[in-house]
Amino acid sequence: MIAAADRVKHLPDRDLGMLLRDRGADFSEAARDFLFACRKCDFHAAAATKGRVRDGLLRRLRPDGNRLEGYTPSDVLNRFWRESH
Repeated sequence: MIAAADRVKHLPDRDLGMLLRDRGADFSEAARDFLFACRKCDFHAAAATKGRVRDGLLRRLRPDGNRLEGYTPSDVLNRFWRESH
């Protein structure tokens, strides 16, 4: 995301918005979501403190319905589950 913001730092916000609308595929979905935040503030600091940037980042990282694609529980977790039920 930071690298994507560096690529377009010379553009005014209006031009960046039009670029994202017209050629949004040039950027990953995550980069598109946080591109303005990366340009406007210290993204790492904003992600570490409570606020809109952190909430948006955590929404992208949290799995939907608590399901992680490709996840298989470890043997320890399976053993714990069997012994507790």
